[in-house]
Amino acid sequence: MLRSRFLLLQSAAALLLFAACKDDPAGPENFTVSLSALNLQQLPPGQGHYELWISFPDNAANHALAKPGHGDEAFISFGKFNLSANNAQLLSLSGQAMTFTPAKNVDINLAVDALVTIEVEGDNNDEPSSRLLGGEFTGSDRQANAFLSAGAEDAFDYDYRAATASYILITPTTNDSTDFKHGLWWITRGSTISAGLDKLPALADTSGWRYEGWIMNRANAATYSTGKFLSAITADFDRAGATAGPEGIDQNGDGRGDGFSFPGQDFIRANNNIPALLVLDDGNFEARITLEPEPDNASTPFFLSLFTDDFIGPSLPSAHTPQAMNNRANSWPSATVSIQR
Repeated sequence: MLRSRFLLLQSAAALLLFAACKDDPAGPENFTVSLSALNLQQLPPGQGHYELWISFPDNAANHALAKPGHGDEAFISFGKFNLSANNAQLLSLSGQAMTFTPAKNVDINLAVDALVTIEVEGDNNDEPSSRLLGGEFTGSDRQANAFLSAGAEDAFDYDYRAATASYILITPTTNDSTDFKHGLWWITRGSTISAGLDKLPALADTSGWRYEGWIMNRANAATYSTGKFLSAITADFDRAGATAGPEGIDQNGDGRGDGFSFPGQDFIRANNNIPALLVLDDGNFEARITLEPEPDNASTPFFLSLFTDDFIGPSLPSAHTPQAMNNRANSWPSATVSIQR
């Protein structure tokens, strides 16, 4: 998700003001960088860490910034961090109170925008990976602030609050129309089958993110993935899943049907610690769609929930009954990065 332009006119003017008002451009700089976050959660062991990045123009001498765009190479790391167990404090990866310092010499007066990313454990990349939050700096010669959100151009570049979701219970990998309670698909079905996810942008394979559907059993805390996907109008990566029934098109020759060409899963046969014939509307199950960083080695949902339905049904009377989901993008994290001189 590269920026289509380097700066908005307003941001360029603020940046020039920030640079022009420096007391002594030739002397050493003293500055501090701080980050405050809202709704950001600790990443458990094995699920990576956060990293703060700030971008600078490639040609520092050109304060006019007459350049059509900038890429990942413009971002400089200011440190890797995580949160404390109660999500109240930013900590370095060694468990100390976090301080943000640049990985190389910078002219802090030329700071353009900031990113918070999720990086895999042990990474030594000098470019951002899964972009979570982004925002541009505005301010004065003494202080500049950037409000970071998931919808920013340098992050997801989309306002997910506009998206909607619904699903139906149906089992396309059996020939039994009465067992619909054993499958869940994000579709609508009338005279034709269409996507149940609306205004959900397709993700690029290189975005560092995947959508993932989930079934969660509150009775025993079991969590079952229904598959990851990039687009609402194509099948997810495992199609009807390893628990699918035997009917329908079998593209892989594994004795299981492939289901619809939309995200979803059938729970007909036991497989990989998932029991057979889950009754999804018995009042114990909830449905969820999350955004997951890639690569992802977690067997549980990432905290970036996009849609939830806390109760499937319960006791749906028939197949094809649409079930609406709640959009959770309003509860996503945000942050403010401040530079003080």
